[in-house]
Amino acid sequence: YNIDPTMMAAPHPITTSLRPHDVLGGRGTGPNQYVGNIAFRALIDSRKAEYNSSTRHSLKRTIANEIYTAIKGSGGRFLQQVDIDTGEHVPLEDRLWVEVDEKKAVEKIKQGLRENRRKSSDASQ
Repeated sequence: YNIDPTMMAAPHPITTSLRPHDVLGGRGTGPNQYVGNIAFRALIDSRKAEYNSSTRHSLKRTIANEIYTAIKGSGGRFLQQVDIDTGEHVPLEDRLWVEVDEKKAVEKIKQGLRENRRKSSDASQ
């Protein structure tokens, strides 16, 4: 593994152990199809209309914080993949992950709430 030295100073340990409610950062079919990310998107979708119809920033912040609390309360973490350079595909369970801080996780939640995502059936065609 070629580990980014800035990740070594992370406040959370590096892990390969994924939990069912973890939300994995990154793109592609691996993170998108992970059970925790599917549940995360469902939670985001359930609050998206309320978030986007509000003009009050305090309510938007509250919605994002409630989603964060729900994920953490279920034992989930917001994980980001540690940069590795193997030149080959590495299964999710063999990748190195580090938990991101609350501020970064809440920003990911807000981004998800703002996104206009296509239905998953459209994306799979």
